[in-house]
Amino acid sequence: MNNLSKTSDESELAYIYRVGAMKDAGILDMTWSELADIMNNQLRDPEDKWTESVYRKKYRLIKDAYEQIFADY
Repeated sequence: MNNLSKTSDESELAYIYRVGAMKDAGILDMTWSELADIMNNQLRDPEDKWTESVYRKKYRLIKDAYEQIFADY
């Protein structure tokens, strides 16, 4: 299985992007709900968990921004 742990030098946004990109590429056969559980364990305190929708939307914003910035490079 792929490493879904956040590395010590990885920002929150980089981590969300990496996990979302692996899902988009078909590397991860998991639902966003399953991924949200893992990401919450890596990023959030138990009382401050996000829903899968928040992670999915945040990933989409990061991906769209990345593609607009680096599409021509």
